[in-house]
Parts: sequence; C-alpha cells; structure tokens
Amino acid sequence: MGRIWITTRICLNFDMKNGQLLENTGMLDIDEEFVEDFRERSVKQNADSVLDYYDDSEIMYCLEDPYYLILFYCPQGMEIGLNMDEGWATVTYPDYEEF
Repeated sequence: MGRIWITTRICLNFDMKNGQLLENTGMLDIDEEFVEDFRERSVKQNADSVLDYYDDSEIMYCLEDPYYLILFYCPQGMEIGLNMDEGWATVTYPDYEEF
C-alpha cells in the first residue's frame, strides 16, 4: 500500500510586542526593481533556480500572492522566496529594511 504525503508550507510572522499576525504580502514593497534584484541575488546565492522558468511579471505576481510567498526573519536578516510547482527558491536579505 502506498502513502500519499501532503504538505503545506506556510510562513507566519508575528509582531512580538502585541502578538498580532503580520500579513507577509504587506511587509515588502514589490516592484520591477525588487524583482530584478531578487532574481540577481537568487543567481548569486542559489546558482540554478526555479526562477528560470518564470518571467519577471510572473515572479512579481507570485511575490504578491501569499500562496507562493516565502517570507520569514532569520538571524542573517529576512529570507524571501517563492514556493513554486517546480520547487522553491529563497534569498537572504540582510538589508531587507530597504524594501
């Protein structure tokens, strides 16, 4: 008998002062410049990337959609990425406050 594994990958971020859930899609200003930067950083950090399958407008759409967006704080800054059908890619942004 086979098994079917269903996983859901979501990232939740909370305001630690008041315990409020933060909307990941509202934490960044996503524009064409950000998408270009995201793609460039992904190439440097990840080499091969699932992003190669998508054009900039598709990446922008996905970065604005909570279903695809990966966003969480880490000791190095903020991890920003996409969870796509072909796989996932994240990029570490130590300078995330600029965005």
